[in-house]
Amino acid sequence: MTELDAGIIDTIANGQFSEPFALFGQHEVNGKYQITTFQPAATDVVVVTENAQRLAMRRIDERGLFQVQASQSAGRYRLELANAKSKWDAIDPYSMPSAIGELDRHLFSEGTHQQLYTILGSHPTQLMGVDGVHFAVWAPNAKRVSVVGHFNQWDGRTHVMRKHPSTGLWDMFIPGVGQNTLYK
Repeated sequence: MTELDAGIIDTIANGQFSEPFALFGQHEVNGKYQITTFQPAATDVVVVTENAQRLAMRRIDERGLFQVQASQSAGRYRLELANAKSKWDAIDPYSMPSAIGELDRHLFSEGTHQQLYTILGSHPTQLMGVDGVHFAVWAPNAKRVSVVGHFNQWDGRTHVMRKHPSTGLWDMFIPGVGQNTLYK
């Protein structure tokens, strides 16, 4: 398992981590598959793999950072989360690809994209068979951009968006968020 140093853990817990897709979600590390998630509202997290295998995640920091390692890919997994008050399921947004395609990024970069309204803002959509909302914003000088709403208790640490460095675009697909959901 990749050990995270205290500086990176503090950066995550303090809401200053700017490259979540490089760490969170599932990644191959030294021939194994590692899943990392930041869930400050949870005390326990279990990964349920595509083939229904249950992998209890190890809490590596009391502020809500969890990891698990497996010998094979979890495939399209979901998370079962719990705390003293409740239990809930979630599809990890860091397991989802960007909904902004290469052509959109190219046209945006050269200033010829004729339908920016289709990629910027928020759009209820389905990605990889999962319902949710795609969020995108142009913030070329931002160090970090988050989506907040009641779905994450307005906590900017939990849904940090993906940066597309060559364009200044940031985006994220959040599963389970519905149409007309309040967000910032």
